[in-house]
Amino acid sequence: MKFVFALSTLILSVACTSAIQPRFERMSEQELIAYNSSVSVQDQVYCREEIQVGSHIRQRVCTKVRDMINGTPTTLNIAGSSSSVPNNGL
Repeated sequence: MKFVFALSTLILSVACTSAIQPRFERMSEQELIAYNSSVSVQDQVYCREEIQVGSHIRQRVCTKVRDMINGTPTTLNIAGSSSSVPNNGL
C-alpha cells in the first residue's frame, strides 16, 4: 500500500511540473517583457503581427530567439502547439 501511495505521489508531482508553454500570443507587451526577463536570452520570445496570404486578418506570431538563430523558426500559435517552418535552404 505504501508503494502505491509513493508511486502515485511521484506521478502526480511529475505531471504538475511538466513544462506547459504559456500562450505568448495572448500576453500583453508588459507580460512578454516580464517573461523575457525571467528566462535566458535563447528562450526569450518575440512576437510580430502577420497577415496570411489571401486574408486581411492580422495574426500575432511569436518565435523564440533560439529558433531564429537556428534558421528554422518555430511559430507558436494561439492553440499553444508549435509548428516548425522549414527554411528551404535559405
